Amino acid sequence: MFAMSNVILQITENNQVVHMICSNGFNAANAESIKAELMESVERTGEEILSLQHATALDITGIQLAFAWRKALTAQGRKATVELPRAENINDLLVKTGVTKLF
Repeated sequence: MFAMSNVILQITENNQVVHMICSNGFNAANAESIKAELMESVERTGEEILSLQHATALDITGIQLAFAWRKALTAQGRKATVELPRAENINDLLVKTGVTKLF
């Protein structure tokens, strides 16, 4: 028997804007669940925000998924915002590597 995939993104809606909030690892370990949830987002309509402000981990896989998600929504003419992690150690690395400029 297979276990259900973990829900990594909590989905809320506020003022017709969908917020996907991550407070787990947004990384390769959770990539399958993250990808499934982002694909559901692509199927919706309207503005969406991917909040990684409380993510406990972020790696290149997570960055690639977030970038591809944003690109897909933008191609649909939708507003897609990525809020980067607040954790100082993660944020410092994103700034030093130039990743913040992608978002």
